[in-house]
Amino acid sequence: MNRQRLFRLAAVCDWFIAVLVAVPAGATLYAIRTGRFHNYWLEPTEWARTQEWGLALSLMCVICGFALWRLTMWSRWLETALFVPKLYCGYIALFVYAMSHAFLFLFVAVLAFLNVGIVVLLWVLKSPQFVLIASQ
Repeated sequence: MNRQRLFRLAAVCDWFIAVLVAVPAGATLYAIRTGRFHNYWLEPTEWARTQEWGLALSLMCVICGFALWRLTMWSRWLETALFVPKLYCGYIALFVYAMSHAFLFLFVAVLAFLNVGIVVLLWVLKSPQFVLIASQ
């Protein structure tokens, strides 16, 4: 697969994650801050902290998506730094999907795990052993 296409695919996944995480996180955070959030399973202040981290992840995904689209050198490092937060985002999205059965959260989880797989591919395709095996 062409490396530029892989970088562009990772950028598009990042932008989708940014939008699909920021909108529900922002709406839920607004509901918590205005006192309209009523859920007996979750404590509102802890859930608000999770939503704030979701908004921060969305901002970082937008920045990283722009860097991947432009094929900058530091974009792979930023993607690697976002590896664990995206796994956590996928885990939270699966948790919310299990509670609500809303396919938006299942889609976010699949996108997050797909993006994590693409990050692994970005590093594997750069490794000298892969280049040596691919050239044979």
